[in-house]
Amino acid sequence: MDFMPSVAGADPYLPPAGVCISGAAGAIGSAVVRRFTSEGLLVVAVDSSETVYDLAREVGSLCEPVQADILTAEGGHAVSSCLLDIGGVDHVIAIAGGALAEELGARDPMDVDPYLFGRSIEVNLTSAWSFVRATLPGLRKRGTANRSITFCSSRNAVAGHGLFAYSAAKAGLLGLMNPLAVSLGREGIRVNAVLPGQIATPRAVELHGEATHFTDIAARSSLGLLATEQDCAEAFWALTTLKMVTGETLLVDAGAHIWRSH
Repeated sequence: MDFMPSVAGADPYLPPAGVCISGAAGAIGSAVVRRFTSEGLLVVAVDSSETVYDLAREVGSLCEPVQADILTAEGGHAVSSCLLDIGGVDHVIAIAGGALAEELGARDPMDVDPYLFGRSIEVNLTSAWSFVRATLPGLRKRGTANRSITFCSSRNAVAGHGLFAYSAAKAGLLGLMNPLAVSLGREGIRVNAVLPGQIATPRAVELHGEATHFTDIAARSSLGLLATEQDCAEAFWALTTLKMVTGETLLVDAGAHIWRSH
């Protein structure tokens, strides 16, 4: 039986707990989708790429794909309408974003012009704001006791590892988290952030290129390891279950923000 019609027609009973994830077709996003569906939760998987449909076919009936550019009015409407049609969701996870290839080689502030800086802010910060606005009606419709919004920020938000625009955008997510946690806390909606370190996703491997980039980071981390997409997925899962935690950040980088001296 197809899952979505059974959910949509379940009134007056609430559907099973669900989550809406942006950037769902990416390496971290797809790991998060699989983690939540493995727990029996319905996942509305949002991505601008049509590969989100491949993900849904792979995962099965608990994954409802929505191909949408969340930065557009049409994309926001598509997401909002989907969530309201199924009766809302309990959790929202904003993962969409990433470092722009044009900024990776920047070593001097003069290498990042205002257009590139603004583009990174748009991709990593404005998109998250747009996603919150698109999903908030669905969160409010559910009205359940355990509801949350979780941002995917970055270790770069709290440490000096280059990438001026990307780091500023990811730090901006933490600045956004705090007032949202206060405002939405009145409604019982928690707001937190996961801060991944360097993850060797296929895109990251392609962008960085150097064979030693990832091994060097792992070797200098406190644990001597490199976090994975699955580690990030566990962090997102944890923050949806911690009902008394809001306005908090969770670093997932094997302690790479605390460098080894040798």
